[in-house]
Amino acid sequence: MVLTYLRKCIDSLRKSSELSKVELRVLVVVDSSSVKNPFKSEIDLFLYAGEKPGFAQMNNIGIDEALKTFSPDYILLINDDAWVENNFFTRLIKILKYSKPELICPLVYKGTSSKIDSFGTEYFRSGYAKSAEELNIETTLAPAACLLVKASFLRRVKNVYGFYFNPIFHSYYEDTEFSIRTLMIGGVIKKDVKLVARHFGSLSFGKHSSKVIYYSLRNLVWVIILTWPSRFIFRHFLKIAFIQALFFLEFFQIYLRIFVDTLKNLKQLLVIRGQIVPKYSKDIDFGTLLSRYTFRTRRLGILI
Repeated sequence: MVLTYLRKCIDSLRKSSELSKVELRVLVVVDSSSVKNPFKSEIDLFLYAGEKPGFAQMNNIGIDEALKTFSPDYILLINDDAWVENNFFTRLIKILKYSKPELICPLVYKGTSSKIDSFGTEYFRSGYAKSAEELNIETTLAPAACLLVKASFLRRVKNVYGFYFNPIFHSYYEDTEFSIRTLMIGGVIKKDVKLVARHFGSLSFGKHSSKVIYYSLRNLVWVIILTWPSRFIFRHFLKIAFIQALFFLEFFQIYLRIFVDTLKNLKQLLVIRGQIVPKYSKDIDFGTLLSRYTFRTRRLGILI
């Protein structure tokens, strides 16, 4: 937790809620017992999640406490290095006048720039996931750096699967897995270009950290193991294998660790898979979650 950014995050939430007269409760979850509540009067609940719990578990603890203590209509999941524009909650009220979607995905810019950090997540047929950095990119999933989720739907998610975010993930792509499970039981994601937030990003490990690469590549594989119906794994196996081969060639040493870690956890992964895939609605086609593409490069080139 970086106090400078947390200060900015909380201030933006308070200011936006006051302008729109939205009733707001702020809950902060930290991963170190040495961190004390720095802004006592502005934080309604300050929780310690245990040493090195990971983002998934921190979200789970925060959601449980928020539902129990505050009985909210919606929960806004937001990173400590993200903040919202002044009209954020005013725009949210307008959205909720016409519909009550299960998930609401804002347009998120990179820091104070005009570059897009994310506007939904594009999920490819290879199992690769990428935050959409252009407004015209079709997406089916939602990143959780700043995401509104209906409280009643969160209760349903836990009732169906036994958890909100999958606790087997430590960091990275836990929101991809979460989005898949929510959509496969009938959740709807509403994207809104006028609902604007900003995100600094990569404060935990650094943009080029080996930990970022390790958890990102490992969890892309684990999402497939945990959430893909068998027929889709077989149908897109060559696409999956092709992209994984590219990653293997570029990150050989890291990939060996991923292979060992996956084998070591395979039994648990399959047990959790048994809690997930059979719970999917028979009326929802998993294929609708996948992009028509296999991969998208940084320059928006496409491999089909």
